[in-house]
Amino acid sequence: MVVVVLMRVGLAAEPRSTPAAASNPGCPAGTSPNTYAAKELVTREQMASFLARLWVSSGRSCPPGVNTFADVPASSVAVDDITCLKILGIAKGVGGDLFGTSQGVTREQMALFLARLWRATGLTPGPGVIPVRPHLTPPEPLPATPGSTFMFEGVWIPRWPNIDGYHGVYTTVVRPSADQPSIIVFEAWIDPMLTNLELFPGSQRPGGSWAQPDYVPADKCQSLIFAGNGGFKLEQEKSRGGYYSEGRAAYPLRDGAASFVFFRDHTVDIVQWGREVGVADLPTISSVRQNLELIVDNGVVVPHLDNHYQGWWGWLVDNSAWVWRSGWGVTDTGAILYVGGPGLNVRDLAERLVDAGAVRALEGDINPYWVTGNIYSTDANGVCHGEQGLSMPQNVGGFRRPGDRYLTGDASDFVGVFADHTRWAS
Repeated sequence: MVVVVLMRVGLAAEPRSTPAAASNPGCPAGTSPNTYAAKELVTREQMASFLARLWVSSGRSCPPGVNTFADVPASSVAVDDITCLKILGIAKGVGGDLFGTSQGVTREQMALFLARLWRATGLTPGPGVIPVRPHLTPPEPLPATPGSTFMFEGVWIPRWPNIDGYHGVYTTVVRPSADQPSIIVFEAWIDPMLTNLELFPGSQRPGGSWAQPDYVPADKCQSLIFAGNGGFKLEQEKSRGGYYSEGRAAYPLRDGAASFVFFRDHTVDIVQWGREVGVADLPTISSVRQNLELIVDNGVVVPHLDNHYQGWWGWLVDNSAWVWRSGWGVTDTGAILYVGGPGLNVRDLAERLVDAGAVRALEGDINPYWVTGNIYSTDANGVCHGEQGLSMPQNVGGFRRPGDRYLTGDASDFVGVFADHTRWAS
């Protein structure tokens, strides 16, 4: 049945750049004139051809663009299809400058690709169709530290509210090191298909005048689920990066910088600026926050994290490498991760993000006053309340700033995560 449907819409065929596909876009040819290979797995390259053909066969055209993936040569029959999906925001590669052409596509990844394709069409379900809200598969439990007796370590807790039957944010706590069993760090997993992530400017970082306030206003607080700190000070090049929002750069964006990118279509990504995303993409971007260089790339910790020369990874309280740190990451399915807590060196932070599934990650702000991840909810009277992600007393590792941080003016930029009940409403 699936094969028949794909044939009818012109999906199961050669890439659209081949002569057969161009001359007869609705006629699939399989893997040879006499075989369809129905039992074979689909590669990412084939998936790109399927989806690009569906896009074109529906009467749409691919926007102009240039292939940026190193593993997609100009001679590839799928180069136009892969470029099409990249420009449309349907497929963004597997990390670094690779598309992963020969890698297989899981059911979860295919669901994500189809959901992004549907979103790009701007269509709505027909009469009598009950839409299923596109969402990511919730995270798997994280392994507990060997010897830990902490009951809920690594167990992801779904956070309010229910969004069309699903949860957009899950949180947990983990012990980063068996050598320091008293230290606990907070982690959040965020589904951008169920939430909207927004960058908020701080009164000092970046400073200046913005339409977006330096706090979450009351009329938006009822949909606020989570908020976490941004990056380093921008002045004196301490962040080695820039800040862009509302069509202007308060600090110039730097090629090579680790960048948290917020697109106008409400998708988000964490990239190396100038590689996955760059200046040419600014018309599609609402905000960019840069901070240092990536600490995780291609799903592994980058090799130079032990360099503490002159505060390469931040100037620290008492000049200690182990300090309060935070970081943001992105998984291969597009989930966003936040990690924050005490007693971390930068390698510990990167390893926690990798354990949670990050393929790319950046370090956020550091030191106890600035690292804060808070969870929010609304009571029966419609009043918004915040709760610290680490709510134990400060002298045993609790966040130093209160639960209502980000509900009043803040000196530093931060990221707010809001429940999205409207983007896929029928």
